[in-house]
Amino acid sequence: MVIAFHPSVAGYRAPWPDSLRVAREAGFGAVDLDLEQMVDAHDPDDVRGALEAAGLRAGACPLPVEMRQDEATFEAGLARFARVASFAAAVGVHAMHRSVPAASSRPAAEFVPVLRCRWRACAAIAREHGVTLAVEPLGPLYRRRAGPHEILWRLADVAAFADSCGPGVGLLIDSWHWHLGGSTAEEIAALRGVVAHVHVADVPPLPDDAQRDTERALPGEGVVDFEGFLRGVAGAGYDGIASLEIPGSWSTGLEPLVASQRALAAANGVM
Repeated sequence: MVIAFHPSVAGYRAPWPDSLRVAREAGFGAVDLDLEQMVDAHDPDDVRGALEAAGLRAGACPLPVEMRQDEATFEAGLARFARVASFAAAVGVHAMHRSVPAASSRPAAEFVPVLRCRWRACAAIAREHGVTLAVEPLGPLYRRRAGPHEILWRLADVAAFADSCGPGVGLLIDSWHWHLGGSTAEEIAALRGVVAHVHVADVPPLPDDAQRDTERALPGEGVVDFEGFLRGVAGAGYDGIASLEIPGSWSTGLEPLVASQRALAAANGVM
């Protein structure tokens, strides 16, 4: 797999075009992009040219449509999505991703059909531009307790949800969420042809109820079974881009380039 720079490894202090420089100097093979922040300020041909000149591939980017709130919020994001999807296709973005809620104040029988309808609407636009979407399950206990009703967090359930959203919708497998969700390597391997993107981070040695998305560990410095995780990803037939999404205090006080080099070295050590 090609390892991509994610802005979290630089403490979110390297927006475009600084992210391009940091990714290139640190030795990454790809760079994740925040297209919602770029689409109004940059020409996609210029972005693609800069990537090619740096010898980097476009990685993944967030899907900039909020699907968990009210209909007006969703419709506002959807109205803008075609422009972002066109930009993504023009710069060669690998996949666009967003998580689904693990829990909600709304019952699953009521909320999941709404989420499915919204993902289908986004998928229809993405397909017009040849862009792949990736649904991300959230694994930690605090996410599963964020509301009284369980929604979607088990790997198999989220895979079935992604399949129900139509062609061009797959899964984002994140080693941090995978571990905290209690999934196995065999569950990943069973998703052959379904994995659309991968995030890599380690889980700090803390109690489950103390884990938070914002405090992750460098690969090899926590408790994730990366041998099993990578075996599962390989078994699923995925050999594309893996992004290092590793927010946390480990990068405090480090320059963006130094932090990025440290994260890449750690990832290379387990991958």
